[in-house]
Formats: sequence, C-alpha cells, structure tokens
Amino acid sequence: MSLFGLCAAFIALLVTGCSLAGDLTPPPGQVVPQPAAISSSEPAPTAELILAPPPNTQPNLTRGAEIFSEKCAPCHGDLGRGGGSLASNLPSDFPPPPIGDLEYARTAKPEDWYHVVSTGVAEGFMPAFASLSDQERWDVVGYSFWLAISSENFQSEEQVFAERCAECHQEDAASGSSFALISGASMQDLFQSISEGIQPEMPAFEESFAADQRYALANFFMLRSLVGFEGATALESTDIEPLSRSVRGKVQNRSAGGQIPEGLQVTLHAFEDELEVITKHAEVDENGNFTFTDVKITADQVTVVTTEYQGVLYGTQIIQGTPEEDQSLTLEIYKSTIAPTNVVVDRLHAIFSEPAEGILEITQLWIFSNRGDETVANADGEGVLEVILPQGASNLQFEGGSIGSRFQMTDSGFLDRIPLRPGDQNHEIVFSFEMAYDRELEFSQQVQYAVEAVVMLSPESGPELKGPDVFDLGVQELNGVPFNNYNTAPLNPGDQLAATVKASSPPLSLPTDILLGGFALAAALFGARFWWLRQDKKFAAAEPGHRPIAEPSLSSQDPLIQQIAALDDAFEDGEIKEKDYIEERAALKQNILQLLKEEADD
Repeated sequence: MSLFGLCAAFIALLVTGCSLAGDLTPPPGQVVPQPAAISSSEPAPTAELILAPPPNTQPNLTRGAEIFSEKCAPCHGDLGRGGGSLASNLPSDFPPPPIGDLEYARTAKPEDWYHVVSTGVAEGFMPAFASLSDQERWDVVGYSFWLAISSENFQSEEQVFAERCAECHQEDAASGSSFALISGASMQDLFQSISEGIQPEMPAFEESFAADQRYALANFFMLRSLVGFEGATALESTDIEPLSRSVRGKVQNRSAGGQIPEGLQVTLHAFEDELEVITKHAEVDENGNFTFTDVKITADQVTVVTTEYQGVLYGTQIIQGTPEEDQSLTLEIYKSTIAPTNVVVDRLHAIFSEPAEGILEITQLWIFSNRGDETVANADGEGVLEVILPQGASNLQFEGGSIGSRFQMTDSGFLDRIPLRPGDQNHEIVFSFEMAYDRELEFSQQVQYAVEAVVMLSPESGPELKGPDVFDLGVQELNGVPFNNYNTAPLNPGDQLAATVKASSPPLSLPTDILLGGFALAAALFGARFWWLRQDKKFAAAEPGHRPIAEPSLSSQDPLIQQIAALDDAFEDGEIKEKDYIEERAALKQNILQLLKEEADD
C-alpha cells in the first residue's frame, strides 16, 4: 500500500493556491466595494451603486476571455465545464457549477451571474471580484454565456431571424442595446416569449416552430445580443485563442562563489492533466537572463522553468494558470557537494505497530533540511544521504521510491539518491521495516545527522515504549484514532535512538495499515514537495545503470486497503488522473474510517 497516497489530498492543498489579488469572499449578503471607493474618503458605496445596470453595448468578449482565464478558469475550467486546476481543493458538496454547459446556462440570467461575480458565493469559496470594474464584470459574464452557446450551429435560425424577427428587432440590433434589454432574462425565458408571444407587439410562434427550433432561436438571440447581428462572421470572429505571453526570468547561483555556466540551457514546461503539452528551450545570456516569447498557456495548465546544473534539476516556482503579462521568474541554482555537513533532521517520526505473529512493523518518516548553500548530491548519480537501520531489520519497503531507482542498499542501511537542495524541511523519506519480537524488544538505531525532534507513536493499546530518554506524552488523536505519544531529547550525529518496546495486554485489533495511514496524514502536514519529489524520482531513474524494480506493497488482507493500494498503483503508473484519484481515494478512506469507528463502537 502506498502511504504517501493517503495524504495526496492534503498535499494538493499545500502546493496549490488561488491567486485572486484584491478579491475577497465576503460574508453572505455583504458587498465588497470597488478599489476606487476604498482609496476615497467617501463612505463605502451601497449595493445599488456597485451593482450597475448592463451597458447599452455588447460586452467586450476578448477582455472577458482574459478575465475568465485569470480569475475563473482555475475553478470552472478553461471551457467553463468544470475540471479547473483548483476545483479539487473546493468542498465536494459545493463544486464549481458548469457555467459553460448550455443545459446549465439555459435557465440563468446574465444579471444574476453579474451579481454573483460582484458579491461572491461564500459557501463555495468564490470571492467577490472587487478588483474588476462594472464593465469588466459584465464582460466576463458575457464571455461565460458565450462559452455555453458558441459551439451551437445556428445557420437555419439565423435565416429564420432574418425573415421573421429582424424587422422588429433591427433598431436594437443596430444599437447594440439588445444585451441590456435581455440581461434580466434567461434563454428559458426567451423560449417562453417566443412560444407564447408578448402581446400586443410580438405574436406567438408555438404553432410555427417545433420546440427544439424555438429553443435554438432563444439561444441564437442570446448569442447575438453578445456578439452583434452583423452576419454569421460575427460568431467566427469571437473565437478566443489562448493568451500569448512573454515569460522572462533570471538564473541566480546562490552558492558562495557560484557562477552561471556559459551556455546554460533552460526549459519551459506546461502541463495539463499530468501531460506535458508545451516544451520550449532557451539559453541564458551572460547575466543569467532568459526569455520565452509567444507562450500560449491556458488557465487549466501549470508551468515551470527548469535547468540541470551539476547533475541536479532546479526549477522556478510553479505558475498556476495563465502567466501574467511579461511574467518574470527567478531560477535559483546551487553548487553540489557530497559532504552532508549542513544536513539536519528536523523531525524523525516513528510508529510502532501492534505486533503480530512475532513480528513488529516500524514505519519512519525523516524530514530533512539543508542549512548550507550547496546542494547535497553526487554528480554521478550515486546516493549521499544515509540512513542506518537497526540490527535485525528486515523486509525494508519504501514509499516514493524503490531499491535500484531512488535508493541504494548499504551494509548498514541505505542511501537516498535524490538531491537535498538548500532549504528547510524540503526533503522526506518514508520507509518501513520489520523486526523479530517476543513481548519485548530493545530497539536501537544510530542516526547519522543531528535530529532536532523525535516523535514516536504506537496504538493506544500498545506496544508501550520505555527508556531513560523516552518521555511519555500521553494519548493523542490522529485522524480520529488514538495513539500513545512519546518523544526523546534531540540527538547528535552518532547517537542512538533507543527504546524498550513492550507489549501490553489485552491487545486491540486495529488494522496496521489504517494506523499507518493516520500517521502519514499527520506527517504530511509538515509540508511535502510533491511535484519535486515526482520529478526527482524520474530524474534519478533515468541515470545510466539504474533500473527500477517492482516495489512491493505493505501487506494487508483488508479489501478496502487492497482497493486503495490498487488505486495508488494506477495513479503511479499514470492510468488515472490526479483529480479522479484524489476523489476516489477520499471516498475509500471515508469507508475505512467508518469501518474503524464501527469496530470501536462494537
């Protein structure tokens, strides 16, 4: 079973964010004032002043597309039909509505969507877009309706409109005021008006056209109120291309005396649904500057610029959605060293499972920092970070790698081949092993680095941990499951993490994998570099002479645990999208927690 997968949803929340500068979600019923009002000495405007009437011209759909790409697409998706890059972070019972779907948009009124854009939806974590002017809010509303309607073919309806409707509606069409006139009506309302007529000016067309043609006429009229009535080419001219941007940046060597090598290559990557859809290369100049021009990135994509230096992959911050105009990035690189002088372990977590059949399983999470200004890495791809295992450890298993790819076995433990870049708590190793156990075990494990904090856990029913340097902190709940919580004083390089592990009775039968899952969830909150971990794994596996081997799963006979393990494997192999993976895994985890609660109640 994949431990790291259990905390994927939490990690997703840590490594993504919604960039909506100047926009805040107000309490229900509260209106956020415009920026101009905030900087004025006048009182904040009332809702009536903020919620301006629609303009007497068509919305600017090009401007609306730009706003939608920046502000809306991260949740609603590029086409307004869901699946935005941040949608999975929102409450599952309040997903972003599919505003780009015609069936959904048919019953909506433009003025209602304008109110939503203006005031936000607090329970859905949608902010009030106070940073937008009145016109810009109407523009993005118009573009949202255009997304829902524009894929329809209205050739026959345009002919009908020209023959039966244009004579009466010609003045509105010419002035562009038709959008203002119908902004308080939905396409369903227009269908009713077409069907029943508006006495005495407009006759009923229920007998003249079938229902599907009346619906199409209603949709056509809404579309033409957005794009104008000057022939069919008006629709074609509103096709919106992805925004073209220039992405600029500078490579900086942060190591003392570090230089920018001549001819250093940088690469821009854009990903969508975990697939790389854009790859561009550039060479830095003598000052480390680089530029990518005419970059067309949609709001559903994520972008990063990377480079390889002294055998290590480095990258900029990840851009979520469409880059800002003339996006400027910083790409920091460091010299490499094989001396782990400045390596510390911020936290060493160890969980001792309930012994079974003479076997004690121990899972550990090591969280590393590099306090120096050089990356700890070996340019030839060999491992540098070392973990020593206790005498008698067997059945070593890893989360996030395997022997032969990320990890190398040694006589006393293993080495990690992934580079440790400078920074705090930016590197993690999760692994488990087994030890023979007969009611008591003298556990002793040497550490190679300074360890600033040690946390040891065991199920509430045992085993118990004792020792002169072991402090019992009582019972603590993690993910709703009670654990015995222990710690020790900080450790120096060469010290032993030691404890006497004694069984308690009567034992409480709790599935080990569930306990490990709760531990992994808690540990994940300390911050995992999920994206970099995956990139480093690929980078390490690509080194010559290293071939990944099959990674075994943690043993469990529980069907739900097996389902989660299978789901984790499918995600690792790229057979399932991350959004679907997170949703399915969350549902399985809830089933497990419910079963666990039922067992405890029994």
